[in-house]
Amino acid sequence: MPLALLNMRLQCRKAMVEPMRLLARRLALLSATILGLGCATVALADEPKVIVGKDNWLFFSQEIVGPDSVRDVDTSVDLVGRLSGLFQANGVQMVYALVPAKMRVYGEQLPDQWKMPAHMQGNYARIVAQLKSRNVNVIDINAALLQSPLRKSASPVFLKGDTRWSPLGALVAAEAIRKGIEVSPSLEAAFQSTPVQKFTLEFNKQLTTLPAGDLASKIPNAAKKAPEQSLLFNVTRSAPAEGDARVNASAKITLAGSTYSGNWTMFADALRFALQRDILALSVTEDKGPWVGLIEAYVSSNQFQTAPPRLLIWEAVEKELIAPPAFAYRDKQFVSDNTDWLLRVSAWIQRSCKPSTVKPVIAKAGLVATDPAAASDTISANGTSPADFVEIVFDPPATRLDYLTANVVASGAQAVTLEIFGANGESRRIPVSLPTDGRGQLLRAALPGGSAGYSKVRLFPGKTDKFSVSQIAVCAQPDGLVK
Repeated sequence: MPLALLNMRLQCRKAMVEPMRLLARRLALLSATILGLGCATVALADEPKVIVGKDNWLFFSQEIVGPDSVRDVDTSVDLVGRLSGLFQANGVQMVYALVPAKMRVYGEQLPDQWKMPAHMQGNYARIVAQLKSRNVNVIDINAALLQSPLRKSASPVFLKGDTRWSPLGALVAAEAIRKGIEVSPSLEAAFQSTPVQKFTLEFNKQLTTLPAGDLASKIPNAAKKAPEQSLLFNVTRSAPAEGDARVNASAKITLAGSTYSGNWTMFADALRFALQRDILALSVTEDKGPWVGLIEAYVSSNQFQTAPPRLLIWEAVEKELIAPPAFAYRDKQFVSDNTDWLLRVSAWIQRSCKPSTVKPVIAKAGLVATDPAAASDTISANGTSPADFVEIVFDPPATRLDYLTANVVASGAQAVTLEIFGANGESRRIPVSLPTDGRGQLLRAALPGGSAGYSKVRLFPGKTDKFSVSQIAVCAQPDGLVK
């Protein structure tokens, strides 16, 4: 079918697309229009980490998951399951949208001499089954993409020269998430408690040429020889009708994802249209990873602490599961002991303090030693230096199943440093971020593992113009959180 004819048909179908349940039917009609168009085959030079397939399709060799990664994948799945339980216990329903490897959706485009390994073939289904066994609300994005008529269209659901999905693939995934919410009573209840916002969607009249993808950019002149084209769309917010905003105007939906959720993929807009809700959209690059750089950064942020969502959509990529928080290749600042990560995230997620048997006692040291008038429950100073600290003694010693909370004002600082002393005298320093909560800054510090107990902690505010700490308490982590 000539491109000109395609453009004419798309122009005829430019009318506003109906929301939610009609999206699947509209996508089917669209696919019938553009089905069958293809690009000329272009010979491209191969390069390490890039698999050159048929008809200009490129694949990333690091998507391959082998049997040697089973233990790491199992660790990641276990952490996702525990995180989902934490969110649910604190009023947040989590949707886990698992994005499949590109070669899984377009396996027929792999070169004839290359086949997907047997372990890789069953990896996605195995992960989904494990997540479901842990009561995780996982969405099978792989099935949605494979079954979409758009998969073999001129605007496929993945980009040929990139590891990520196309805007149309993002649209298919968004509809799959909406359907997954509909069939889950707990997800649907949380969804219905969020305010309605009307969005309309309009497809462009013609295919758009995109910049070179992350794979094509690794091969000289690949983008010039085979430019990437995709059908784009625009999602527009319309004024809410009377009575549309219901239950709680502060309730919201958050999308936390990888580069697949970046603005250019249009996934966030696709979700806004499919759900007919506004969303808070967050995404991180691969160097930050999904654990410390995404989930921990979000739950410790002002956005989560002041207005936690009713529904959290975590978009995650299949290959990321081989790398739990402790995985060695991560940038050092985003590497964490797996259990320590879970303990820190749990402390930030808790909406109320479960009292611990450990009592915090403010020692007459540091700032308190130089200020005899300091109150026993509030310490304040007009300014602090890097050497100043507040010392809190634990009676009896605290364990990793405890976490410290306090209300902190540290003008000019976005984090404080805690020096934690073990029962045997050893110590370690850890930074703790401070999201503003309107009453000062909330501090929640989980105590790391690897010690028989913790005798005390010193809080170093650093250089500030004004400092105070109050409402110090020790809280207990949920029962059964760690093994």
